[in-house]
Amino acid sequence: GTILIDDYDIRDIKLSSLRNHIGMVPQEPVLFSGTIAENIVYGRGEATPAQIMEAAKAAELQEFIMELPEKYEGVVGERGSNLSGGQKQRLAFASAFLHEPEILIIDEPMVGLDPKTARIIKDMLRERSRNGVTMFISTHNLNVAEELSDRVAIINRGKLLGVGTVDSFRSV
Repeated sequence: GTILIDDYDIRDIKLSSLRNHIGMVPQEPVLFSGTIAENIVYGRGEATPAQIMEAAKAAELQEFIMELPEKYEGVVGERGSNLSGGQKQRLAFASAFLHEPEILIIDEPMVGLDPKTARIIKDMLRERSRNGVTMFISTHNLNVAEELSDRVAIINRGKLLGVGTVDSFRSV
């Protein structure tokens, strides 16, 4: 009945403080009408252009941005209506990478990404994990779970079937 983060009970942590340490990349990214830079920096107004660019590069979004006439000032339609699924996903990763959270929650991380971009994003996520970022990844793809996870929790219809490695659940 207790959730601890670095030995602190989350009930004893201010919600605003807790949110500052958690990043999220949802399966359907939350984007708003504004520029690409504004969508990347959302929630962190003090970011420099260099930090924004570095986050875009880490999310494999830089090449797409540089092809736009307006570059980082290119307009994102409401809910990303003028972007592909992969571009939306990479924009959400760029925002999460910019915020540098200690905990990263990702829902179906490879949805909409081509194989080359998915490989680069996986490498970036592994690097962040090695650097101390804790990740919770929700996926139906066992290969993604195997490549990115130390431990796997299998949940079926709201019931926890067990916790272990991907190999321990291959037959489930």
